[in-house]
Amino acid sequence: MNIDFLKENLHTKILHTAQLNQVLMELIEDEDIEKEDKEKIINNVLERESVMSMQLKNGVFIPRSKMENKTFKIFIGITKDDIIHKDSSINIIILFLYSKEYEEQYIELLAYMIRLFLWKSLRDSISEVEEDEEIEDIIIKGISEIED
Repeated sequence: MNIDFLKENLHTKILHTAQLNQVLMELIEDEDIEKEDKEKIINNVLERESVMSMQLKNGVFIPRSKMENKTFKIFIGITKDDIIHKDSSINIIILFLYSKEYEEQYIELLAYMIRLFLWKSLRDSISEVEEDEEIEDIIIKGISEIED
């Protein structure tokens, strides 16, 4: 795993809304993405979710949206309040935005994220953070532990 690539493309945030579509928008709101494109991303995620869910049983939701322009970004957000989706609670969202050129990186990082977030201790640590940057620190440390 290329930790520098992850650090360059990882965006973390403590979220403050409780509706799934609002949370997704809050997660990407600070990014340099046109408003119409942000709305397309949210609609794409919600449409794909209605067909096939990437919600894990432990409160983790891992949606994705393929992008037309050359892009790779991973957004990780936590919410202190449960988001109810498909009769389950979500507290952690890992959103991947990527283009065709980055499919290999997406698959590799998806595998890492699923493995990381199976650890209850990691989920517990992330749920207790008070600053956005703490999320990134926990993720990088967790990946380093997987690779050791």
